[in-house]
Amino acid sequence: MGYSVFAVVAFQPGDVILCKRPLVLMPVYMSGGGPQTNGALEEAIEFIKQSRRYDLNNLSDCQNPDVPTVKGIIDTNALIAGYLAGPYDVDGLHAAVCMDLSRINHRSGLCRANIRVVPSPDKE
Repeated sequence: MGYSVFAVVAFQPGDVILCKRPLVLMPVYMSGGGPQTNGALEEAIEFIKQSRRYDLNNLSDCQNPDVPTVKGIIDTNALIAGYLAGPYDVDGLHAAVCMDLSRINHRSGLCRANIRVVPSPDKE
């Protein structure tokens, strides 16, 4: 709690303001579904490093604030990451959860997005 970010210069379209490795990168279709989807996501999360799993589990879950779930955390914090390059783009559109970016993306206590992802025209 209590994290803030302030711009000290004016940003221009296309400026990179944060570049971090995501905690989770997954096909968008995995975020849909019901309880079985949460189980699949929880199994997949077991394969990431314990420190990164800890960071993920400490993000907000606006769907289930009292008893957070992996699916709720991902649904609350994921941003569209686009398509993967080359042979890795087998499942289409992907979503990413990034620690610092997720914290910046929420208005305090409201769980509404502050960030809008706009695809670069040269990457479509």
